[in-house]
Amino acid sequence: MKYINIAFLLFCGFQIQAQTQVDFYTTMGDFRVELREDLMPITAQNFIDLTEAEFYDGVIFHRVISGFVVQGGDPLGTGFGGPGYTIMDEYHPAMNHDSTGVIAMAKTSQPNSAGSQFYFSLDALPSLDETYAVFGSCIQNIEVIEAMGNVATGANDRPIVDIVMDSVRVVSGITSAVKKETQVVTIETFPNPFTESINLSYIVKTAGPVDILLLDIHGQIVEQLDSGYKSQGIHSMQFKTSSKLPLGSYILSIKTADGKGVKKLIRHK
Repeated sequence: MKYINIAFLLFCGFQIQAQTQVDFYTTMGDFRVELREDLMPITAQNFIDLTEAEFYDGVIFHRVISGFVVQGGDPLGTGFGGPGYTIMDEYHPAMNHDSTGVIAMAKTSQPNSAGSQFYFSLDALPSLDETYAVFGSCIQNIEVIEAMGNVATGANDRPIVDIVMDSVRVVSGITSAVKKETQVVTIETFPNPFTESINLSYIVKTAGPVDILLLDIHGQIVEQLDSGYKSQGIHSMQFKTSSKLPLGSYILSIKTADGKGVKKLIRHK
């Protein structure tokens, strides 16, 4: 069985907070984006939350228009999907479509309709300013995004060959710290999306209390699935849904003895 490994770091000592950076690992190459949560706190934090929940893993860039945008972030891959919620529109005079590689939230023509879909600009696009929320830009390997903008496309501007985000990972914004590794937990779920039940397997590196929670996409507790002392090693369980659980996206959260934890996005269909 393949596990997703997530290591948690405890930072102590003097720290200098920098802007969050995010690494994209795609089928056309890797690149790095810097987010401006100092100027766009709502938009950037939403993107960080989705990334840490592994929402974008395996999602495609479903829309490419040469000289305009490369768009992705829809789990359905159609342009009509999202995380099951929307966020408020947010703008800042310093955050504009002033170059290639700007990242901004896609949305419908309605206000406050952005959710998980985003795009990268392929040129300066001043006509989009104060309509779509810019919240960062590419700072490494921008040529990967430029290459995406040149792929062959078919109906609805969808690339003929899928461009897949294999994974998207947050890079810590703390630039100076003494690092001490604490607990490591790994988690795998099957099937995902799920209908009537989902099987959960996880590895605990250090024995101790573990709480397993089902959260909604806003981080509110829907149900406590398990709680208790867990020995070091592999554990598994099955969660059976009730007829009252609405369809949509949820976050599976495992909290460990050190106060840390791991989260994974799951979908009920």
